[in-house]
Amino acid sequence: MKKIFKLLYGICLLLLRSLLSPIKYLPRLNHFWLFISEVPFEGNLKYFFLYVAHNKKNIHPIWVSKNKQMVNHLLKNGYNAIWRYSIRYPILILLSKVAIVDRTPRHNLFTSVIPSINLWHGVGPKKIGWDDPAGQRDILMNICPESYLTDYIFTSSEVFRNIYSHAFQISKKRVISCGNQPKTIPLLKSIKDDNINACELPKRDIHKKMIIYLPTFRYRGVEYLREILKHQNEISHKLKEMDAILVLKLHPSQIGGTKHKTYTKNIIILPPKCD
Repeated sequence: MKKIFKLLYGICLLLLRSLLSPIKYLPRLNHFWLFISEVPFEGNLKYFFLYVAHNKKNIHPIWVSKNKQMVNHLLKNGYNAIWRYSIRYPILILLSKVAIVDRTPRHNLFTSVIPSINLWHGVGPKKIGWDDPAGQRDILMNICPESYLTDYIFTSSEVFRNIYSHAFQISKKRVISCGNQPKTIPLLKSIKDDNINACELPKRDIHKKMIIYLPTFRYRGVEYLREILKHQNEISHKLKEMDAILVLKLHPSQIGGTKHKTYTKNIIILPPKCD
């Protein structure tokens, strides 16, 4: 019964998207860009938003969130933000030049009526989208593939063009290689960040190497981390030989993550919720 309901829902969604799609080609205000968030203020979307806000004075970036507290926090810090369920949101959808996301907007209608760009939230050594067996079993994904839901998707290098094209069922011409992901920019240059969830990398000797490990989400929770740390003495010894430190941060959605803790002088665990 649940599968039948999802099938009918998917068909209705597809028909509604088709009816609304001509709206996408109406004249728009070039300087209004929407950053539509499905998660807290973090990741690629956050850093691209900050970059545009501080460096592109001819662009009016607006953060869209379901979280009123986050909206108020951004407004207080001088940024443009609106609540997803406010009356202004559908108006801005019709007026803005582009909607920028970094998650799968499969259940939202906004990508039918506004040009959209998906930054995607991370590049990891795992199967995603259509290549994920769970995705292949998803009736909605079969009815409404990603090619119908986003105009372009960005990736960090040409290596991922074929992977993204197949994973998101999108033409290779619409997969744009842009070099660094926005969330890696703070490692290369300073970006002003007046917002919560920011965490700084640990201070170190300028001559020391820093190895940063950001494991993807695992359903096993933090058990695998405990397994790694069983060998912390051997890892620490190897790091000492390399004159390096290891900084590890779990996936933000990882339940039961550790607090900021230094296990040895050269193995440091950052809290998963910091960005």
